[in-house]
Amino acid sequence: MKILFLDHAFHNKTKSSTFFLGLIRDNFNQVDVEYVDPDSLFEIKALQSKRVHDLVILWQLDYLAPVFLSAGYRTVVVPMYDGSANMPFEHWIGMGQASFVNFSRTLHERVIAAGCRSFLVKYYLPPVKEEQLPAFEDLRGILWMRRPQDGLTPKLIQGMIGNQLSALHVHNAPDDEQPRSLDDPQYGASTFKITETRWSRNTNVYLDALANCNVFFAPRLAEGIGMAMLEAFSRGMLVIANDDAVHNEYVSNWVNGILFNKDNASHFVLPLDMARGIAFSGWCGAVSGYQEWLDTRQQLVEFVRGTPEPALAVGPISPAFVTALCDAYMLGGEAYRHFLREHVVDWENRNAIKKIATSLVTLLGIENQSPPIIDEDGLFFGSSPRSVGRKFGLKEYDAFSAHLANDTLGFSVKLSSFNDTNHNAYIVLDCNLIEETKDGWTVLIHVNRGICTRLSLPTLPGEFEIRIPMAGILESDFDVMLSLLNIGSENRAADLPKIKFSSIRIEEDGVIDQ
Repeated sequence: MKILFLDHAFHNKTKSSTFFLGLIRDNFNQVDVEYVDPDSLFEIKALQSKRVHDLVILWQLDYLAPVFLSAGYRTVVVPMYDGSANMPFEHWIGMGQASFVNFSRTLHERVIAAGCRSFLVKYYLPPVKEEQLPAFEDLRGILWMRRPQDGLTPKLIQGMIGNQLSALHVHNAPDDEQPRSLDDPQYGASTFKITETRWSRNTNVYLDALANCNVFFAPRLAEGIGMAMLEAFSRGMLVIANDDAVHNEYVSNWVNGILFNKDNASHFVLPLDMARGIAFSGWCGAVSGYQEWLDTRQQLVEFVRGTPEPALAVGPISPAFVTALCDAYMLGGEAYRHFLREHVVDWENRNAIKKIATSLVTLLGIENQSPPIIDEDGLFFGSSPRSVGRKFGLKEYDAFSAHLANDTLGFSVKLSSFNDTNHNAYIVLDCNLIEETKDGWTVLIHVNRGICTRLSLPTLPGEFEIRIPMAGILESDFDVMLSLLNIGSENRAADLPKIKFSSIRIEEDGVIDQ
């Protein structure tokens, strides 16, 4: 099998895709690599010559999937959360015949809800030996200041941890290649000693600084894989990161790392013995996670090998179409969505989704409302959930706690010991409404892509339950989506209720199974 690995030109410099490319090269006879540079008008050599490849792998170039699918290529898409989290539903529907390799559970849940074939994998780097773990006589932090415009600066760290740090090293190398002055009060801090490096001929300056620190501050608000964070875990450092994917898919807060909300970060106390214990838990997770990665690599290879041929291929695609698609993508969300609706999205799939939307409108009793508040956009897609991308089982599960920050929430439940669903049984989410909210908020509950039931939210603060009936559903795997809608407002996300989820359980014939 001949493979074409198509990647963004920037990764030829960062080498962030090297580990995956190496795995593909080890398992397939011929692998050709092409890097796409957006500054070169998206010229793709493989589309300008006679087809010689059986399968194409698109690394963080998922918007190109419709091109290769239409041309008849078996297509594997490797999307990244930080680049694809807010894509419209047409983005996923338009590549429904592709296979997906997801390094983020949040994206995995999303493409599964869209009916796509997906393989979820967690990557870890080789961990250091236990005797090489850093000491914790004091707290020595490091921040690669990649995105100072997002507020990830020494100033933010000072507000969270203050003089508990004895020193902070700043690798002052932003993605925009414009280092900030640490004397500027907008970025700098004064309660701890700061040292600084920048990229130079000595490419090891960052790794040398990393070796002298024991507290790692994640350099971006969200990540696709989070290589810098994984490097810190493998070294036994204490990881402190913004509460968004994929950080919160690796970090269990105050167990193997610390999560904060950049927009509401507050001061916290971090005793040395606690920091040491949390960091050690993170390293233990890296040890087991790396072995799990080694154990699942062959399954991943077989998943890629089993990618089916597209059923709706139309033959070679004109260069004009490729240029138009890329231009629409670069112009932003609305232009990209319009192009997909007009030229890419399969009408049969789109009409099926519209039928679901129609039944949803009927369920809410607003079929005569004009313009419609509910359409196909609001069914399974929205801004991504926070801190909920975990798998829950019937007998054992990881308790989760998350504030709802978006209008769509998704998770999966595998009922490993639950066989008969023809009686009264429920998945029950224990919730707490933090603040008083306006009337009109409804939770629509979807199970395995079907509308299950709805619930009107309370308006006064306090505890309440979301009960998801399981009767009549025969599958053992439940993909659950909760969509919050305000049918009394033109803006579905207006004044989103502040909800905290505290636990999940199964109630079966009056018996609670936690």
